Amino acid sequence: MKERNSVHIPVSCSYYGELYWQSEKLKIYITGAGGFIASHIARSFKSEGHYIIATDWKKNEHMKEGVFFHEFHLVDLRVMNNCLKVTRGVDHVFNLGADMAGWDSFSPTILLSCTTIP
Repeated sequence: MKERNSVHIPVSCSYYGELYWQSEKLKIYITGAGGFIASHIARSFKSEGHYIIATDWKKNEHMKEGVFFHEFHLVDLRVMNNCLKVTRGVDHVFNLGADMAGWDSFSPTILLSCTTIP
């Protein structure tokens, strides 16, 4: 059985010849942190020394709490006041929140969720 390597996301990327990331540590906000992809990206940023604020409307099933974030907020971001409250003072926002529909993608609940995102 092959051993899986962890994904490393570089934080000092060159974008048109300029350094994209600042050299100091950032306060990064990640939505959808209850999911697989967002939690792994958050863990990578945290391992680089950045301060991670994570949110979702469900708890993470893929990692133990505290492994990939400094703060976790269980909050519904379809409410604008919640968005403003949890993003105050952050340097970057990564919006990875999505309603994972799967085979039931046309259910009324999913369609309502997708149309009420601010």
